[in-house]
Amino acid sequence: DFPLLADYLQQNAPFLDQVQAAFSRPNFWMPYVSEDDRSLFQIMFTSSTRMRRAATSLAARATFRANLGDFPGFLADVTALKQFAHNLSAQPAMGYPLLAAFIETLADQDIGAFAGSGRLTAEQTATLTDTLQKIPPPEKISNAVDTNQRWLALDAIALISQGHLDFLGDPAKVGRASC
Repeated sequence: DFPLLADYLQQNAPFLDQVQAAFSRPNFWMPYVSEDDRSLFQIMFTSSTRMRRAATSLAARATFRANLGDFPGFLADVTALKQFAHNLSAQPAMGYPLLAAFIETLADQDIGAFAGSGRLTAEQTATLTDTLQKIPPPEKISNAVDTNQRWLALDAIALISQGHLDFLGDPAKVGRASC
């Protein structure tokens, strides 16, 4: 029904298989390495865009597999998305729990669409339920807010102590609203 999507998924199958394997891991660790060699302020922007794109592609493949009747493939993809959302939600950088909520929603939409199609058998529904119950729910976002505030304060203090005030922007505009 969707030849462009089928071609995309076929061409990117090796990449998506690696994404699925990485997202399925029970633990997640991301080293926080500064892009400007001195500050943690800009860490997450590049990686979060890549993770969002990978998750969106994996969710598209899950939907495509569901439409083909490939329940094991569908289950593997949505389980990977759910596991990664849990792992990402525990990261201390503020944007990651928000990204985790987005990824969790992608998986939920795929599951809802497949369940709503009426094509899930009772056995598949039981398997899906059992599999999803083994994945812990996302962490509370308040944990990330608390840790993120501490890291940002320490980062700012370190930069100021080294005389790097440019992270604040133009000193003439500091404290004024800008568009």
